[in-house]
Amino acid sequence: MDSSNKTRYIAEARFLRAYFYFDLVRLFGNIPLVTKALDPTEYYQPQAKPEEVYKLIAEDRNSPSPTCRRPPTASFPRPITGV
Repeated sequence: MDSSNKTRYIAEARFLRAYFYFDLVRLFGNIPLVTKALDPTEYYQPQAKPEEVYKLIAEDRNSPSPTCRRPPTASFPRPITGV
């Protein structure tokens, strides 16, 4: 995979993770915080405090990729950060 595409995909995935965790923590409060792939034996995760979730959201939001600042193409729109 091209390294610029990989960087862009990682930044987009972090944006989406922050977006969805923001909705989850607002709706439910304490939620499991998963930041890595889990083995089936690790599926039960303790709930994290909302402060921990908001910290992860801030980290994801504050580390955008410079390649995501391009305007979206007409064929496949993407969220733009830093605008």
